[in-house]
Amino acid sequence: MPIHLLAGTDVDERKKALKELLNKHDVVEGERYELHTLTLSNLESIVNEIPLFAPKKIIIIDISDAKEDEWTLLANLLKSSTTPENIVVVLETDTITAARKKNLPKGTEITHYDLIAKNKKNLPIAFEITDAFLKKDKRTMWIKFRKALEAGEEIEQIHGALMWQIKCLALAHDHSAAQSAGISPYVYSKSKAGLSHFSREDISRMMIELMDISHESRSEGEDFVENIEKWILHIK
Repeated sequence: MPIHLLAGTDVDERKKALKELLNKHDVVEGERYELHTLTLSNLESIVNEIPLFAPKKIIIIDISDAKEDEWTLLANLLKSSTTPENIVVVLETDTITAARKKNLPKGTEITHYDLIAKNKKNLPIAFEITDAFLKKDKRTMWIKFRKALEAGEEIEQIHGALMWQIKCLALAHDHSAAQSAGISPYVYSKSKAGLSHFSREDISRMMIELMDISHESRSEGEDFVENIEKWILHIK
């Protein structure tokens, strides 16, 4: 079973890469799922189902809001799958850590699309929001948030950047060096400095809050923009 992992904070480049992959296999959309909404039986059925009306099918699984145990479950299931007709594409807004890479099946094609690695002058405003977040500067966060929306940046990209930064805070807290954390020294040092404003409990709580906001906006029709704005204004 071919497996492609498209990771990183550059949402536009990941979308472009996914479209190219679909076109390559003459598939219009593919079957898309969010990992945190699936049970084990759902996953097994989706990954191992043999396509009836086409020679192959592309399964797109978004793990951006997934917890660590959910990620491990998916990785183990992909290792044991026996359906070569299917192609699995895993989407992740985060940088893939060394520990997660070890869990992936051999032969997984991993591609990173990281905005932070590009010329910093051309970074989206979303990363100005995360810079203010590391200083716990809610006023600047809100101003940059409104500016990003006015500039046409998608709320998914802003949410993804915030999730990415919170995960980097967690990694900086839990690891003594950038290499073991699996992130760049630049990101590690900035996140390490940001830890002066947040406890480990704060980091875990905020990660859950943002995951809940994303889930509620997609499955329950909540206003994604309004809820992220409220979240920014009520950061503790």
